[in-house]
Amino acid sequence: MINNRTISLLAIGFLFTLLMGCADDEGLVQPDIPEEPSIYVDIPDENFERKLITLGIDTEDSLNRRILRSDALKITSLEVDSPFGTPDEEKITDLTGIEAFENLVYLSAGNNAIEEVDLVSNTKLEMVHLEVNFIQQLDVRHNTELVELSLLFNDLTEITGINEAINLKSLNLSWNYLTELSINNSSLEGLNVENNLLRTMHLTGCNSLISIIAKQNELVTIDLSTNIALKYLTISTNRLIELDLENNLNIEKLLLSGNELSGLDVTNLELLNLLDIRKNEALTCIKIAEGQSIATVNKQDHQELNTHSCL
Repeated sequence: MINNRTISLLAIGFLFTLLMGCADDEGLVQPDIPEEPSIYVDIPDENFERKLITLGIDTEDSLNRRILRSDALKITSLEVDSPFGTPDEEKITDLTGIEAFENLVYLSAGNNAIEEVDLVSNTKLEMVHLEVNFIQQLDVRHNTELVELSLLFNDLTEITGINEAINLKSLNLSWNYLTELSINNSSLEGLNVENNLLRTMHLTGCNSLISIIAKQNELVTIDLSTNIALKYLTISTNRLIELDLENNLNIEKLLLSGNELSGLDVTNLELLNLLDIRKNEALTCIKIAEGQSIATVNKQDHQELNTHSCL
């Protein structure tokens, strides 16, 4: 026998089922389903796609501003440099689509007109050459496999993530617009920051650095006390007023012309074979050790090497 209470429970159950059905229809309780990535990757720059076609990477073989994602994933080395003399209208301005090349180990895109590049997805990169472009900023914090990075001749004012590039050996940031630089990377061996606007440069922790080229900047002081492996140091044409090389026992070549030094002590640099101190007008005396022989010394008439104290 069905009583009123039973009827009420059945009605409530029916209503609940009806409401849930409506909610499903309206998508209110549908689980989120990740969207499948497109089989295509956008390549908005025709010059970029044209090079991909020429290299046989874009298997669709037509300029349609896209390539197959599967085509991009096959590539480990990509060279899309423009030869010198290439008209501006034929140069790459946009590397959008590079993010799909997830297996890239080597990338070279020099002598183009690229202003920005996103390498976040290219985590396997070991060598990157982006010389002669218009790049202003670059973040390489996700590119921990980098061994070599060159941004020669760009408009660079900021670079981040160098400390996270724990395999980096060679870094070329020459001919840019950097005003300050701070690097703490024990793997770095070669650093070129020639022709920037550097007023400060901190290299604490770079204890594997063998070569520093920092000529034509605005450095007044520089602390090299932790760079104990240093062999080749070029800081010509800056504004250095002093330089302490007490801990840099391995220096072989020391180029300091065009600064404002008034004193210099190289007595502990037993391996030194090349010294250039020209165009330091206030520098008259360079302290050397008794019996120390430096194969090549470029100096001016008012400068002398002295085994005694320089006053």
